[in-house]
Amino acid sequence: MLPDNWAIPLSALFLLGLALRIPTLSLLAIMVSLLIWVSTFWKKRVLKGVEYSRKLKFSKGFPGEEIDFILKVRNQKALPLFWLEVADLWPKAITPKNKSGFMESHIAGVGRLVNIFRLPPYGQAEFTYTVKLKKRGLYPLGPTRIKSGDPFGMYTDTKELASKDYITVFPELEEIPKIDFPSASPYGERKVRKRLFEDPSRPMGVRDYQSTDDFRRVHWPATAKTGKMQSKVFQPTAERVMAICLNTATSERHWEGVYPDLLEHLVRTAAAVVYQAHRAGFQIGMVSNGTMKNSDQPYRILPGRSKQQLSFLLTALAGVTPLVGMPFHRYLLKELPKLPYGTVMTVLTAVVDPLLLETLIEAKRHGRKIKIISVSEEEPPMIPGISTLHIPFQEKKSEGEIN
Repeated sequence: MLPDNWAIPLSALFLLGLALRIPTLSLLAIMVSLLIWVSTFWKKRVLKGVEYSRKLKFSKGFPGEEIDFILKVRNQKALPLFWLEVADLWPKAITPKNKSGFMESHIAGVGRLVNIFRLPPYGQAEFTYTVKLKKRGLYPLGPTRIKSGDPFGMYTDTKELASKDYITVFPELEEIPKIDFPSASPYGERKVRKRLFEDPSRPMGVRDYQSTDDFRRVHWPATAKTGKMQSKVFQPTAERVMAICLNTATSERHWEGVYPDLLEHLVRTAAAVVYQAHRAGFQIGMVSNGTMKNSDQPYRILPGRSKQQLSFLLTALAGVTPLVGMPFHRYLLKELPKLPYGTVMTVLTAVVDPLLLETLIEAKRHGRKIKIISVSEEEPPMIPGISTLHIPFQEKKSEGEIN
């Protein structure tokens, strides 16, 4: 069946050839009709059965490392593809080493990885690339646009594949001195028979209320049932738990803007602290007033026992953006009640202002073990009962400034 815009003039041409007894006109109308019919048939079916996939050897790494990947296209039908264009949106920060086929796009910081080739019936094609990781971040690969058409070049069809893959570039680990983390135990790190702490997230029963119990421990349903005050009993724990409290603001008034180099130094230092705490045997979580990519809310990662916890934390640091969700002292006040008793708080910040110090002193009064790691130029003030570590940020000068 011919398209409407061609059917009428070709029918008229065919009838005109019959009426004037000019076979060439009628034959021309038949030939053009056949050509258009084949092109239309091809266009409707050319992209059916075309499968596209990316195969990444690794999806995560550190700056300076290389990742190999394969782009694979299959034609799962009897109809050949005389030409096929595959265009993948690709971040410029992880441009393939072989830049042939890499083109600009309308999106800032993103290019297009384009391949044009042909495929026989039930054939496939593979393209191998290598990317060198340069800068921390969470980089989406895709979506992909495939385009093909009939062998005569009359029609084309385009299809967008929404599937995405991601490459995560972890932050580099800043070179920092070995950190003496505070002990969660009032007696230091020593083996004792009695476990000192309880995990409020793991209740195991009730008992009679004691005058020393916190009012929040009262189990009201059990109290109503027995007629006597009952307290919750939680499972004991002797595990070392740490919360990395990261302040991503680079100035006291975070809405005034961001100092990019200082933010990167903060993230690299946080990655080094996470690694040292992991090696020291801590269960590590993280709270931050910073925001992740494609989000406008501060984030929290609970301490975990999983073998992938270190990867989760480094992935979160890889996605930190310059957007600050809320003032750090307010965010800490909001998150403190959610941290289990006995959690070591390691506060990493470039800004040590009076409001933050007041918040930390209040947390210390409630039995929190706190360590401040400051990367500001000025050394943080000494606070009784709170250990501090000063790792000042030193801006790298360019060669022009040195000369």
